[in-house]
Amino acid sequence: MVNKSLGMTQVRRIIQLKAEGFSKLKISESVHLHRTTLDNYLSKIEATGKSYPELLEFSDSQLGAIVYNSQPLVKVDKRLEDINKHMDYFKQELLRTGVTRKLLWEEYISAYPDGYGYTQFCEHLNR
Repeated sequence: MVNKSLGMTQVRRIIQLKAEGFSKLKISESVHLHRTTLDNYLSKIEATGKSYPELLEFSDSQLGAIVYNSQPLVKVDKRLEDINKHMDYFKQELLRTGVTRKLLWEEYISAYPDGYGYTQFCEHLNR
C-alpha cells in the first residue's frame, strides 16, 4: 500500500473525525493509516485555512485538489524569524561578563515559549 492515494470517503472521514475533536492517534486507527501519512494529509488540509465544517462542504474535486496536490508545502518557521530579530542583541550580550548562552536562552524562551530548544538555540548562535 505504499504511495496509494486515499479515497474521498476516507478523506472526508478524516476531516469529520478531526472536526469532532478526535486525536491523530484515534483517527489513524479509525481509517487504518499510519500517523505520518495522516499528518501529511492533515497538513495539506489545514494549510487551506478553512474550518473542518467548511471543508466537508467542498466537492470531491475541490478536496482532491487539496489533498492530492503534489507540490510540497513550504512552512515558514516563525521561530527562525524571531531568533534572527534578536541575534545582534544575543551576540552583544555574550560579550558581557557573566552572560551565558543558557541565560540568553532562558530569556528567549520566556519571550517565545514555542521557540527553539536550548541545543537549536546554541546552533543558531554558532552560525
